Amino acid sequence: MSETHLQYEVESKRNEFLDVYSLYLMTRISLIRDEARFKAYELRFLDPKFVTPF
Repeated sequence: MSETHLQYEVESKRNEFLDVYSLYLMTRISLIRDEARFKAYELRFLDPKFVTPF
C-alpha cells in the first residue's frame, strides 16, 4: 500500500469514526456505541498512534 493511499484510508476511517462517534454522543444508543468502537478498531489498525476515547 502506497503512503498516499494509506493516508487517504486513515483520513477516510477517521471521518467515518467521527461521524459515528458524534452520533453516539448525541443519542447514547449502545448499538451506535458498538459501531463507533468497531470504527475505532479499524482506525487503530491503520494508524497505531490513534487513541480511542473508549
